[in-house]
Amino acid sequence: MSICDQQARRFLATIWLSLALGVGLGSWPAAADSAAPAAQTAPAPAPPGPLTTKDPAISLDDLELLLAPLSKDEVETEAKGWFDLLRAKEREITLAELSVHRKNREIALLEKQKAAAGQLAKATANAKATGGAGGAASEKVAEAQKALAKTVEATSSETAKEEKKAEAIAGATAKPAAASPATAPASDAKAGNVVAAAQKEAATAEQAKALAKAAPAAPATAPAAVVDASKKAEKLVEKTEEASAAKADAKVQLVDYSTQLTSERTALLDRLKLVLDNWELKGGDPKTYRLYVASIGGIKIDVSDRAATWARVSAWLTADEGGLRWARNLATFLAYILGSIVVARIVRGLLRRALGSGRLHSSQLLADFLVSSSGRIILAIGVLLGLSALEVNLAPLLAVIGAAGFVVAFALQGTLSNFASGLLIMVFKPFDIGDEVEAGGIKGKVVGVNIFSTTILTEEGLQNIVPNDNIWKNVIVNRTTGVSKNPGETASKPSAA
Repeated sequence: MSICDQQARRFLATIWLSLALGVGLGSWPAAADSAAPAAQTAPAPAPPGPLTTKDPAISLDDLELLLAPLSKDEVETEAKGWFDLLRAKEREITLAELSVHRKNREIALLEKQKAAAGQLAKATANAKATGGAGGAASEKVAEAQKALAKTVEATSSETAKEEKKAEAIAGATAKPAAASPATAPASDAKAGNVVAAAQKEAATAEQAKALAKAAPAAPATAPAAVVDASKKAEKLVEKTEEASAAKADAKVQLVDYSTQLTSERTALLDRLKLVLDNWELKGGDPKTYRLYVASIGGIKIDVSDRAATWARVSAWLTADEGGLRWARNLATFLAYILGSIVVARIVRGLLRRALGSGRLHSSQLLADFLVSSSGRIILAIGVLLGLSALEVNLAPLLAVIGAAGFVVAFALQGTLSNFASGLLIMVFKPFDIGDEVEAGGIKGKVVGVNIFSTTILTEEGLQNIVPNDNIWKNVIVNRTTGVSKNPGETASKPSAA
């Protein structure tokens, strides 16, 4: 498809959305004309515009390289350019979503008209079955005709009100295309589907409207009139159903189109956030832009509208910046987690083998601590990398962890003291598992040691769990090695005891 065809298809889709909301495109040239004198009276040179927005689909890596040599003021200009692109895309999404809402209301009105036409068709069928006009059957036909006429009038009135509401809303939301920066076009196929569905909808709507005006004619007083009213009612039911189906299809195409626009908005958000980060690093203040970014995003789903919900979910799942993107992110997250588990096992095995070979002189307690800690550290790194793959901002998370760590450290001073003493016991090795010791006022055999406490089995067969801080603060006598140590001093010679 040529570039001209793409632009034409895009233009038709935008024009149709504007017309669907009752936007007066004729006022746009007037606005441009009114702006012309101001431009003539102020011939000031235009400030340099953004450079990186010329290709809205530029890769993030290339954009980062282009931003690197720019000054703070130049990056601010780029940020404004990307912000304008984002706002223009948000306007397109708003137009599409407003059109979807209007289609829902129009479909509801057509359903009421279809029901009234169905009642007339049923009444005329009963009248024909009883031999024509007259009696109760004729009265029911007349009542059905009045009900249909009332419904058609209400439908016409409600449609006019909807158009006025749409004009008011769209007038405050829409913006002339000439004033909006160039945005990354949505899928040409989706834009074409919107235009084709709109054309079909317009054709069926005109047919249904003409039949609706002709169907509730004068009361049927003769068999021929009853037959004619029956045919018109049946035809109206058929055409109203076609018009309703056409509007439903147009709504689905609009939802699909809106979802594609949302996917493009996500890509613009990524690039704007990158520019804002660079601007902030160079001393800028992107607070206003970030507040706007935080106020938009995501997909709003009306679960009561099953057709639109299914169309929106299906389109999101197949979008590059939607379901496919999150599928890649989730796969990357799982790869990081599984990879960290495998690497942790390998590292633990290598450490266990190296520490158990005897070439590294370390206690069993230190060896167990190093093996287990290495695995936990690798798993923690894998989880953080996985979260970054899921596009989780780790800066606030790490800040929260740091603040929480300070509070926990203050509240658990005694526990941390035992932890520090346990580390010192591992490093200086005053005893090991299986040694006969006298530590912390307890005599017996060391049967277990962890980072917070030591388990000593006394001669009476009692297991004493002694906090490591109590052991490290007092004299430690190792009867197995014949060494007595004071934590505040260097190792002394074997005690006489």
